[in-house]
Amino acid sequence: MRIAIPLFLCLAAFTIFVHLYARQYEPLGKELLVNPDFRQELSGWKGQSGPSITAAPNGELLIANSDPAKSVILSQTLSAEQTGTPLLLRGAVKTEDVIAGKLAWNQARVVITSLGPTGKWLPGTGVAIEMNGSANWTPFRTVFHIPDGAEKILVRVELNQATGKVFAKDLSLRMAQESSLYAFSRWPMLCGWAVFLLVLATPYFKTPKKNIPLSLIVLGVGLLVLAGVTVPGQYKDLIVRYLSSLTYDISGFSMAKLPMHITKIGHFTGFLLLGLFSCICFVQEKPTRIFVDLTLLALASEFMQFFTVERTPLFGDVIIDSLGALLGIVTATIILKLISQTRYSKSENIFRGHENR
Repeated sequence: MRIAIPLFLCLAAFTIFVHLYARQYEPLGKELLVNPDFRQELSGWKGQSGPSITAAPNGELLIANSDPAKSVILSQTLSAEQTGTPLLLRGAVKTEDVIAGKLAWNQARVVITSLGPTGKWLPGTGVAIEMNGSANWTPFRTVFHIPDGAEKILVRVELNQATGKVFAKDLSLRMAQESSLYAFSRWPMLCGWAVFLLVLATPYFKTPKKNIPLSLIVLGVGLLVLAGVTVPGQYKDLIVRYLSSLTYDISGFSMAKLPMHITKIGHFTGFLLLGLFSCICFVQEKPTRIFVDLTLLALASEFMQFFTVERTPLFGDVIIDSLGALLGIVTATIILKLISQTRYSKSENIFRGHENR
């Protein structure tokens, strides 16, 4: 702990410095979208004009839908040959009373994807932003990597089998390049965070032999958590889409109706298991120490996302992780206390039995 906390503070300070002074990607070249600010109404865009899709003189796009069985979509298609890779898509979105549909992608969304020679969508859809309910203007910024074999790029603003209203403004699509400072600092910083994780885990290497199976479970869950928070954004989206489709096919339940996004549930569950098994396995460590270590792990995993492609670190995820870890630790403490009381009662009964003899 004496080494871990100072090392964490140093790495966090350097990471924040790099983030503040070097965005991962910088825009490059000219604007690729035609009429990105909708000043020329819907010129350059494909969609049904009228009450469902309108563009105001102040540059705000409005898409409205009242039929959950239908989709209202505005799109623009570009030739992949005229663009470079990666692409930086930016803008802002506002929603009013958006109600999600059955599937995870049945929401108010801005997406960028690519089409192959046959017009089929290629893997790696970039979800710039997706929202439900009512929310004020929310800026978004996403980087899209064009897959091999792409012939066209498709940008869409949509209410895909979802009802309500979505507004969009200040859209921009430009080629992008990594900033030199970010590229120079990425791998040293990731190596630094890897060293921190090793330092954080060092006290737990001293595990009694009888607890080795449980310690392997803790290690496995920890690796899954780290894999989940550091996987590139496009692959994370593919996994979420697959799980959403699989869940709906098996049970008919839409993950879009969950109280929180499936990835947040994954955060909570992963750290709950870490807290539970860590407390049971490493009984030589105090529960408060385990909680602090897991909170540091949650913070480190978010800081590492500054250097992961198409991922955004969120302090809210740290809160979710910490609450999951706390619940796991409390549950483990109760279980251990019940086991201890049961053993004490048994030994006391045996002792009284011997006295009666």
